[in-house]
Amino acid sequence: MAGSPSGSTSSGNNSLGNFLDAIRLYTSSYIELAKSNDTAGVNVNIGDTVTYTITAKNTGESDASNVKISDALPVGIDFIPGTVTINGAAASSYSYDATSRTLNINVGAGATSSAGGLIKGDGSFSTDCDNQYTVTFQVKVVSDEIAEEYNQAKVTYEDRNDTAHDQYINYSNVDMFGIDANAVTTVTDTIPNGLIILSVSDNGAIGIDGKTVTWTIDSSYNEGLITLTVVTEVDNNGKFINTATVTPWFTNVTNTNYTYHEFAEILADVTISKEVTGINADKTKYFTFTVSFEDDNNNLLNTGSFAYTGGTLPNMGASPPQNGTLNIINGEAVFTLQHGQTITIKGVPANFNIKIAETPDGGYSTAYKDSGDLSDPGTAEMDYKIVGESSRTFEFINRRETPPPTGIDEGFAAAEVMLTFSILLFLSGIAGVAVMRKSKRSEK
Repeated sequence: MAGSPSGSTSSGNNSLGNFLDAIRLYTSSYIELAKSNDTAGVNVNIGDTVTYTITAKNTGESDASNVKISDALPVGIDFIPGTVTINGAAASSYSYDATSRTLNINVGAGATSSAGGLIKGDGSFSTDCDNQYTVTFQVKVVSDEIAEEYNQAKVTYEDRNDTAHDQYINYSNVDMFGIDANAVTTVTDTIPNGLIILSVSDNGAIGIDGKTVTWTIDSSYNEGLITLTVVTEVDNNGKFINTATVTPWFTNVTNTNYTYHEFAEILADVTISKEVTGINADKTKYFTFTVSFEDDNNNLLNTGSFAYTGGTLPNMGASPPQNGTLNIINGEAVFTLQHGQTITIKGVPANFNIKIAETPDGGYSTAYKDSGDLSDPGTAEMDYKIVGESSRTFEFINRRETPPPTGIDEGFAAAEVMLTFSILLFLSGIAGVAVMRKSKRSEK
């Protein structure tokens, strides 16, 4: 069964959605790029020098390695060699391909002209690298074509301790000069199956499919980095990969940051056992139980099923129930147990609530023990309890000492009855003969 912890995802920010109810999602390294220029939104002139700033920050939990930033410059501006700095110091770990107009910069601790360096993960204990690096470089405006161009940087990297060397790719925000006041950019994000949209930021519109979110970015937005957020609820286990697209007014569709989240629900086993005690107890009797479940929002689970395995308590001579399936109908599932028997319900979500009720039997007193709540005396009807991340055991104990009103205890075990009769016959043998003889005389 799947629970429904809440999470979130965001274009350009993977720090949202990493924590869900009852679970923590461990992330790999994640390099966020933020790009800006020093024109302050003012149109530039031919011959002007513009300084670009790119900030690379690792918001993932693992250190990133082999971090490489590339920036394909638009027509109308030329890169100025020797202007690259990293954290304010002149850098040589870069190259420029004039044919593709691409500037390649290797960033991070230990970066060289041929290999990227390390960037510390957010929360990492590494001391040989920093969590953020700032790159600057300069370009010269050589034509007025810049008014119709844009600029976006890209970063590639790997997890430091990933022996498979899986490569990740992220993109910066779109940086531009001389934006037309009437320009409109559209952002579209299709949420993967398994996630349910709860809310969207910035007046995003949810399509009729319930999965596609569209934002219209116009002059009402301030210039700079814009963060758009979708809050979702996990509806099923799985790995969720999400890539939004940006359609600027001046160019073709461009992918935004690639986001990745994995949800693995925490499941636990619940064991229910039966022990019958007392000199007048019937240890062959079946006792009936009813079990109910609530989800993490305290909603009754009306239908569903869980597999269970049969078992026994030690040293009680019982035979285990057959393995089977616990079917929930109208919010309840019913099963029976004899003395010494157990069932273990498999794979119950840890954030579910469970309630177990035993059908009363007037001849027996009932108590239970809860392995997850030792302070609970277990003398009254059990209320809903959260399952929890550890396996849970509920021991139900029935006791009967008083015989039935007839004076003949139908609950005697066979061995006890035979033993009693043997003793009576042994001690009353002579009396038995006398009775038989008297009976014969009476017949005469």
